[in-house]
Amino acid sequence: MSKPVLLIEDFSALGQISMIGALSVLQAMGITTAALPATVLSSQTEGFGQPAVLDTEQWIDNALRHWQDQAIKPAGILIGYLGQRTLADRLGKWIQQNNQDSFFKMIDPVMGDQGKLYPGFDQDYVQLIRKLCHHADLITPNWTELCLLTNQPICRPTAEAIKQGIACLRSQQITADVIVTGVRVNNQVGCCFLQDHELRFYGNSIQPGHFYGTGDVFAALLYGRLLQHWPLDAAISNSIKAMEQAIQQTAPLADSERRFGLRLDHLMQFVIRHNRE
Repeated sequence: MSKPVLLIEDFSALGQISMIGALSVLQAMGITTAALPATVLSSQTEGFGQPAVLDTEQWIDNALRHWQDQAIKPAGILIGYLGQRTLADRLGKWIQQNNQDSFFKMIDPVMGDQGKLYPGFDQDYVQLIRKLCHHADLITPNWTELCLLTNQPICRPTAEAIKQGIACLRSQQITADVIVTGVRVNNQVGCCFLQDHELRFYGNSIQPGHFYGTGDVFAALLYGRLLQHWPLDAAISNSIKAMEQAIQQTAPLADSERRFGLRLDHLMQFVIRHNRE
C-alpha cells in the first residue's frame, strides 16, 4: 500500500503500549503509516507513576502542512486516545476541510471505562469526541464510552441495552458502524456489533488480571484487516483471535511485567500468517 494511513494517538516511549503497538500491527500487515502522536509520554499513565509529557499539537499542525505540501494523500485515518480538547476539535475540522470522504476513517473514542470518565476528562471533552465521531466510518467504544456518547445511564451491557445505545447514536446522526468492545458474555470477553439487524458477539476466554493496551492493539488489528478489504465480521473474528495470541502469551507474566504492554511476537506471527489482499 503506497498511500500512508494516518495514525493519531498517544505515544508511550516505554514498552509496546498505544502507538507503538498499533504501528507494529499495521506494519506487520504491510500498511504504510504516518504517525501523529497526540502526546508523547515517557511511559503509560498506569503503573509507572506520573510520566514526563511532551505536547505535540503545534508539531502535528506542521507535519500535516508539510505532508500536504508534498502532495502526500492518506489512505485512511485511525484516531485513538487524544486527551486534548483542542486537538479533537482541530482534527474534526481538518477532516471536514480536506473533504476526506474518500478514505476510511475509524475512531476509538477513548475517554472512560468501568462506568466513569478517565481522570482529567469532563462532559465538554465527551461532547468534542461525540462531534468528532460524526466524521467516522467506524467507531469502537467500550460499553462505558457508548453510554457517555449517548448520554445514557451506565448500566449492565445487555443485548437490548447495546442495541438501544447504537440506535441512540443513529438519532444523533452518527452513522458510523459501531463495534462495542470489552463486553463480557458468560466466561468470555469480546465485542458486539449489529449485522443484518442482529447483535453478534465474538470473544475469547476471560483471563485473570489486567492487560494494558488491549484496546489500541485491537483497533489497529481491525482497522488493518478492513483496509485489506476483509468483510466486517471476518475482520472482527480474525482480530479477536489475534488478540487471544497476545493475551495467552502475556497472561503468565506478573503485573510488574504486564505494565510494559502485551507481548506481541505470537500475535505478529498470527497476523503475518493471515495476511491476504
